[in-house]
Amino acid sequence: MPPGRFDPAVIARFVRYWGPLVRRFWPATLDGLHQLPHDGRYLIVANHSGLGIAELWSLLLAWWESFGHGRPVAGMAHPGAFHVPPVRYFLEGLGAVQATREGAARAVDSGVPLLLFPGGDHEATRPFWRATRVDFAGRRGWIELARAHRLTIVPLAITGSHGTLPILAGGRSLSWLIGLRALGVHRAPLTVLSVAGFASVLGLARVAGVPWWGAGAAAWASLWATTALPWLPASIGFRFLPAIQAGEMVGMTDEQVYAQVVGALQRVVEAGPARSA
Repeated sequence: MPPGRFDPAVIARFVRYWGPLVRRFWPATLDGLHQLPHDGRYLIVANHSGLGIAELWSLLLAWWESFGHGRPVAGMAHPGAFHVPPVRYFLEGLGAVQATREGAARAVDSGVPLLLFPGGDHEATRPFWRATRVDFAGRRGWIELARAHRLTIVPLAITGSHGTLPILAGGRSLSWLIGLRALGVHRAPLTVLSVAGFASVLGLARVAGVPWWGAGAAAWASLWATTALPWLPASIGFRFLPAIQAGEMVGMTDEQVYAQVVGALQRVVEAGPARSA
């Protein structure tokens, strides 16, 4: 499928099989749609939480129910995700492109806007006690992208999603331990569910008489099943904030653009879900 376009079969399967679950556990409020430009030359810049799983499902369903096929958008996904066949099938079927300069150029050349999470895995794996902090880790590639293609920047503040997957810690060593580094994932989270699952599997295996090496292998395997699994319900708020027009950025430094966008997102995230509508 072209960038930003939903494959009818893929979106139909998502709505049929995942739609009821998403509506029940992660209902969305989608506000500030008037901030979106009428043309396709814009870049949506959003904060990222809880590995982004629940928030992406929630946003996808809300976007589809609001626009259908009428308003395409190309989400930028981690290149490693495209190496997993089932995941790649859905990403491409939902119009996503790789989060690279080449992927962005494909979408822009096709005339569709981009959705980007500059904080990436750094922000999405932050621990729960930093839930209200917007952390792009100083990354400014999205500003360079907007300047290069003369794109309007539209900040998107996301609230509530961090609670769907409580994270205790995140980092590069965990990515190696779990085995995600082979897919190009530089950081992985240590979640409450993963710790509970690891301890439970290890304990039950030992009670059943499984040798330590077998119990350890089974417990390690349980990390794969629980690391990226959102398991707590939450109302997720999506609010589009006032845009920075391409022409405005001519008179702004990268530092000023960065501070304006992150600052605007930070204010909404700190206010919390109750005030995101």
